[in-house]
Amino acid sequence: MDKEKQKNNTGTLNRRDFLKALSAIGGAAVISSGCTPEPLDKLVSYAVPPDNVIPGIANYYTSVIPNSPVGTPVVVRVREGRAIKVEGNTNDPITSGSTSAEDQATLQTLYDPDRIKQPLFRNNRENLTAITYVAATDILVENIKASSKKGYIISNNTTGCCDDLLNSLAEKINAKRIKYEPLSYENIKYANQISYGENKLPTYHIEKADYLLNFGADFLETWLSPSEYSKRFTKMHAFDGKTRGTFIHIDPKLTLTGSMADEWVPISPYKNLYLVLGIINYIKLNKLNVNPIPNVFPNLYMYSVSETSRLTGVPEETIIKIAKDFASSKSSIAIGGGYASSASNDYKTIVAINLLNEITGNGDKIDFDNTLKLSDASKFSEIKSFIQDAKSGNVDFVLVYNCNPVYNVPKSFGFEEAFTKIKNRVSASILSDETTELCDLVIPDLHSFEKWGDYEGKTGNRYIMQPVMKPLYDGVSIEQTLINVINRIVVDDSNKIDSDFYNYLRNKWKEYSPEGENFENFWNKVVKDGGIFNKNESYSISSFNRNLSLGSDIEPKLKSSNDTLSLYITPSYKFYDGRSSNNSWLQELPDLLTTAVWDSWVEINSNLAKKLNIKEGDYLEISANGRKIITQAYLTSAISPETLSISMGQGHTSMGRYAKNRGVNPIDLISNSIDNKTGGLNVFTKVKIKKTGDWEKLVKVQHSYSQENRDIVQTIPMSKLLSKDDHHHDHHGGHKEYDMYREYDYYVHKWGMTIDLDKCTGCGACVVACYAENNIPVVGKEQVANGRHMSWLTLERFQDEIKDESTGITRIDTRVLPQLCQHCENAPCEPVCPVFATYHNPEGINLMVYSRCVGTRYCSNNCSYKVRRFNWFTYAAPEPLNLQLNPDVTVRSKGVMEKCNFCFHKIGIAKDKAKDEKRKMTNDEMPTTACQTACGCGAIEFGDLNDPESKVTKLSHDKRAYSLLGELNTRPSVKYLKKIEKDKAKA
Repeated sequence: MDKEKQKNNTGTLNRRDFLKALSAIGGAAVISSGCTPEPLDKLVSYAVPPDNVIPGIANYYTSVIPNSPVGTPVVVRVREGRAIKVEGNTNDPITSGSTSAEDQATLQTLYDPDRIKQPLFRNNRENLTAITYVAATDILVENIKASSKKGYIISNNTTGCCDDLLNSLAEKINAKRIKYEPLSYENIKYANQISYGENKLPTYHIEKADYLLNFGADFLETWLSPSEYSKRFTKMHAFDGKTRGTFIHIDPKLTLTGSMADEWVPISPYKNLYLVLGIINYIKLNKLNVNPIPNVFPNLYMYSVSETSRLTGVPEETIIKIAKDFASSKSSIAIGGGYASSASNDYKTIVAINLLNEITGNGDKIDFDNTLKLSDASKFSEIKSFIQDAKSGNVDFVLVYNCNPVYNVPKSFGFEEAFTKIKNRVSASILSDETTELCDLVIPDLHSFEKWGDYEGKTGNRYIMQPVMKPLYDGVSIEQTLINVINRIVVDDSNKIDSDFYNYLRNKWKEYSPEGENFENFWNKVVKDGGIFNKNESYSISSFNRNLSLGSDIEPKLKSSNDTLSLYITPSYKFYDGRSSNNSWLQELPDLLTTAVWDSWVEINSNLAKKLNIKEGDYLEISANGRKIITQAYLTSAISPETLSISMGQGHTSMGRYAKNRGVNPIDLISNSIDNKTGGLNVFTKVKIKKTGDWEKLVKVQHSYSQENRDIVQTIPMSKLLSKDDHHHDHHGGHKEYDMYREYDYYVHKWGMTIDLDKCTGCGACVVACYAENNIPVVGKEQVANGRHMSWLTLERFQDEIKDESTGITRIDTRVLPQLCQHCENAPCEPVCPVFATYHNPEGINLMVYSRCVGTRYCSNNCSYKVRRFNWFTYAAPEPLNLQLNPDVTVRSKGVMEKCNFCFHKIGIAKDKAKDEKRKMTNDEMPTTACQTACGCGAIEFGDLNDPESKVTKLSHDKRAYSLLGELNTRPSVKYLKKIEKDKAKA
């Protein structure tokens, strides 16, 4: 929020002016002029309501969010014709009903005030101006017919009917198709091609392992299918009453994925190959292998433990322990191949990982029958070929759909220069971006919640996309546009396709209808269920190519440089490759490890920063390959000294008000190098840094990351958990002997929550879901800097350095605490409110009566957990974002306190339904909170503590359960389950 808006939000009459006016003209006149209420709006009811709309009653529709290459099937809650909330589709075996923060925030894209509302055309190279859809279609057809040179269609990795129509158009106009994904993992596909004969991205069944060794794959953030791997990881790593799996993460930087590891092993950048070979060599020398070791790497013998340690910076004892544990575990698996580690010859690292799995008998967890459709994405080398064609003047037509290559192709390739040489440039997009701005014709697409379609993210899982509401603007889907264009350029009527896309879609899905089944019944079922789901995970085991030999040259081909710092570019778990940057919920969602918002920053090792006299907030110039970016420094011990790290996703020059001119784009620094074997981009970049002399406070939500021995996020060693001792202590719960008043009597329900700290990954989906459900306002960067963020649920991060006395090795201990109102039975906030705005209801929930609140903030000062939020302004979202507001939740105004209320409105809806039917709520009808349903790891449970059989009751009495700051005797209704750790030094 800029200063002018803040000024306007404070009103036109401040305290000083009020007193001046009071003395001059009298109190009555001042009160009349200064406290006049805002003008009332009219509420107009339906004359004839639609058949499927009952005011006050929600409708639910299945659909799919195609933001990520995998896609997420969802159920959309619709009120009075407006989509207001997204939930996961529990029918889907891949996500099991979970969603990501990006999925939850898709409603902000639907109602984005910067959406392209109608077709745009640039005549005579002037500014883009609005035209009709008919005129836009005419221009597109004319451009295609006038084309006499090469044509290209560049899109994201489309699937389903949209992919079929794009292929059909490309075939009919003799254009080349490129399915461009910045994260297409060519190194993994090529490595699997030469290892198993499968040029695919497989499913890694990590849930079947009890030891997971990960070389830089951020599978809880962006790698392949993060929602799916969150579920698989939870099964592998969660405590089952007897044991749990071990997770070792090897990476130059501690990522969100690495923060969940039992041990993070920092390694010198781009040295994973040496470490894998050192592990294999140790297993070979000590005869720990199950299967014979083929001669894939002839120089394997060179990688002794000592030499591997020298090359990688990993201690010798750590290498030996990993090798022994991996080989001796009952069931292990190694994975790798993250975007950030991509360098020339990096495919050999994946081959070595495949070999490690093979020789230890763990190749049976790699599934090539259930592969990702992302496998079909084009190689980056095809983008390079397009650039060469365009620069040489051989291209006169290009259609770009749903991707932004001007932004995320490195500047060193000259994509923008080549693109502007093409005579006819057409974009089909829902949002304006860097690529759209350079096009002469722009045809807006509809949001996935406004149109029919389908999507296939993984083999055998086909999702139906259906319109859950009418389009906000007069528009046509890209699929319908493609049909219209194809039918106009086809001369022979027999080659024309169905003129209506809905019929085209239905005809396509007749291929999937079981033989003998009535199609209408089949169609109605898949629309209701959300698609066809492959719940059979049986697969055949692929054989490793034991004749494979990669020769003696295994050195990564890195660009020579005298610099010692490597730039580690990581995809953003909020913005992915930048496609979701124009989203205020995601911009205000704090980064898990830094808690920074609304900007970019470069992570630098604390010791290196001290040596270079760099402090947090310093602006650093980072240069490479003739280009430079300037961003702020963030100091951390959770990164190797040879490494700098920046997340992609920011640095847009044109995308919308929330993304434009915010942060930097590190992709700009990457060289124009491509791996000749894989066709993939070499992300590896050596950089120089220097201070600019400027400093500014880095805007973060949290400023202290150490627990300072306060034991806030508690852990329990595995050995103690398995013992028969009772781990409950008085300081974990209430001190009944000190209670002066009798306990509350909860006659019907007593609502409570448990949060399993061992399952929570800190992904942030719960935070964004809370924003969506409870109409939480976005305040902007400047107000966050003032400590005025409004999120009811925050993810507090604690990071301490702990020295293992037995080995002398210092490790980084990272813990995450989902923090919300604890709904205390002895709530400190309740007795201090002078107007009884906050009170304890008969079912154990601490509630707010917003109309009573006069803004004293006594409750916030007296809250032991600091989870209350005060509205310093009345935050009004620009239209049409206001259409997303949940009508079941009051929109708060300036001067009102707010906080978590356990989604009280959802409890009321469930109770009212049972009451209307004159019965009690069943267990299946028990309400769920927004954070609970969004959690992909099952860390949050909510329910009735009066029910001894409820899951939340049983978990609240678990050995691991404790109350946050229980010694204060506030008696919270939220219990945390201690994080389980291996038997190491305690925090």
